[in-house]
Amino acid sequence: MVRALLDGSKTQTRRIVKKAHDNVAKDTAWAVCPAAESGWIAWFGEQRTDIATFTKKAYAHGFPCPYGQPGDRLRVKENAWMWCEIKQDGLTKTGKIKIRYEPMRKAPIHYHADHPHKPLTTIVSPDGKWGWRMKVGRFLPSWASRITLEIVNVRVERLQDISADDAKAEGVYPTKTGLYAAGQFIDEYRLLWESINGSGSWDANPWVWVIEFKRVDHAAA
Repeated sequence: MVRALLDGSKTQTRRIVKKAHDNVAKDTAWAVCPAAESGWIAWFGEQRTDIATFTKKAYAHGFPCPYGQPGDRLRVKENAWMWCEIKQDGLTKTGKIKIRYEPMRKAPIHYHADHPHKPLTTIVSPDGKWGWRMKVGRFLPSWASRITLEIVNVRVERLQDISADDAKAEGVYPTKTGLYAAGQFIDEYRLLWESINGSGSWDANPWVWVIEFKRVDHAAA
């Protein structure tokens, strides 16, 4: 997916709409409907059809997309090899020394999507104090992010309502043939979805947030 972001083929992402929020009891029957205003949805205790009159200010059960609104910017986190210094970081409950790996800002960064293998180096680190460390995406420092996205639209829909064009915009491509076939893009996205969310998650057909975005020039960001 990082490679798809870099080459511009991925311009959408989908996230499951979570049921629990401040105004909804967890054991209440519910239905989610798209709101007239981008980036918001309305919650109803039972199926309703008067969504056309919904506004986020007037309806108590309306709530915004937790992933952002049009105009917001997102920092992409990805795995990366970083040159780090090993430092002590206090003690554990049993008295053992805890350590942390602090990346050096001026050192090169080798992003895993481009460089999957540990970089080679001829530098000899005294006492093993320095070395290459794989930083998992969730721990990538903000200053090390190389991809910035700007949200251009947010909506909600059922997962299986995805079109072939939208599946393509999710960054997937058909592996069976090189031909454009609507079913292939959707099939590939189904496989991707289930690889992330587990077996049966596609058949569950949940409501999902559809976040559309564009890449922002890193210097401008």
